[in-house]
Amino acid sequence: MFVVTQGQKLLALDPQARSKGTAFPAPGEWQYPAETDRRLGASYTPPTLAGDVLYAVTYTEGTANQGKLRALNAASGLLLWEFAAAEIVSQPAVKDGLVYLGSSDSHAYALDAGTGQVRWKFKTGHKIWANVALDDSRSAYVASLDHKLYALNAADGTQQWTFPTGGALASAPAIDRSTLFFGSADGRLYAVNARSGEKQWELNLGAWLWATPLLNKGILYAGSLDGQVVAVDASSGKQVWDQPYRTDGPVSAAALMVGDILVVAAQSGKVYGLDPATGRLRWNYVADPSGQIFSSPAADAQSIYLAPGNQRLIALDGARGQPTWVHRTEG
Repeated sequence: MFVVTQGQKLLALDPQARSKGTAFPAPGEWQYPAETDRRLGASYTPPTLAGDVLYAVTYTEGTANQGKLRALNAASGLLLWEFAAAEIVSQPAVKDGLVYLGSSDSHAYALDAGTGQVRWKFKTGHKIWANVALDDSRSAYVASLDHKLYALNAADGTQQWTFPTGGALASAPAIDRSTLFFGSADGRLYAVNARSGEKQWELNLGAWLWATPLLNKGILYAGSLDGQVVAVDASSGKQVWDQPYRTDGPVSAAALMVGDILVVAAQSGKVYGLDPATGRLRWNYVADPSGQIFSSPAADAQSIYLAPGNQRLIALDGARGQPTWVHRTEG
C-alpha cells in the first residue's frame, strides 16, 4: 500500500510486515524522498497505481504556490519524471497511456504516461479539485469549482457538453454505464446522462456533498458536510432508508463497501459501519489518539485502512471495526 503522510513522505508499506510490527523498511518497502532531511510538499491526495508506476501529487512545495505530479517506479521509489502546475488536489487518473489531472490553475491536463509531456489541456472557469472521471466510451468528465460539469473527448480534450449546477463541484462523478452521479455545493445530488448531459433527476439534501458518491448494486451512498449519510435509488433518485443516518460531524471522505458493511468516516475521526440495506449502525470506531479524517479510507476483502491526522496508519477488521494493526508514521 502507498500513503503520503502529513510528515511529507511517500511510503510504500507491506501490510503483512506492518501487521507483524517489523521495523521499517521491511524488504520491498521504501520512502520518497529517501533522504531523512528531504520532504515532499504538502499533499491531500492519495497516489494512483497503474501497472508498475505510481503517480503521486503534492498540493504545494516550499513557499511557491505550485504543486507537482511525480511518476515513480512502484517497486523501488525511483523518480521517472515530474510535472509542475498550480496547487494540485486532484488524484491522477490513468488510462490508454495518458494521465489525467485537474489543477488549481483551472485546467484539466492529459499527460503522456511515459514522459509527462502535455498532450492536451482544457480550461474551465475556476479551480479543479476533483479527479478526472473516465468512462469506456473515451470521454473524460471534469467537475469544476465554477459550478459546472464538463464532458470532454478523452483523446484530444475537445468539449462535448457542459452541465451547470447551483454550486461548486469538488469531486468526480460516479459512473454507471451511461449515467453520471455527483453532488454539488448547492446541496443537490444529480443524475445526468453521460452522452447528452441531460438531467435525469436531482435530489435536494440541503448540504454540500463533497465526496464522490458510492454506487453499489443500484444504490448510491453519499455523505454530506452536515453529517448526514443517505442511500438513494440510482434509477429514480428516491431515498431508500427510512431516514438518513446522522454522524457526529461533516463527512468529506468517500464511503466504501467492505463485505456487507457500508463504511463511512467523519471528519471528527469516528468511523461508522452501517447496514447498507437499512442505514442502522453495526459498529463504530474512534481514532485513538484522536485525529481528524479527511482522506477516504481504502479497503481489501477484510480490512479497512485509515490515515487519520494522528501520525498513524490504522487497519481495522471490516466485520467488527476493531484495529488489527497500527503503524506509526512521522506525521
